[in-house]
Amino acid sequence: MNCLVYEAMADWHFGEIGSCHALMDEAISTAKELKDRFALALALVFAARLGHLERDPAEVDRFHRK
Repeated sequence: MNCLVYEAMADWHFGEIGSCHALMDEAISTAKELKDRFALALALVFAARLGHLERDPAEVDRFHRK
């Protein structure tokens, strides 16, 4: 799961925004499915970071409230 998060961040830096968000969503849902709290926390923090990088405060709030 952590690999999905880091791959998503790499995609974002290379301009692959669509695949970045898809990978991040996959990382979050997989962590929830496996009940892996550490992986879920990591994915949510990085998802919020993406919202910050994209200057989207609503997206940041959405992930901080989960």
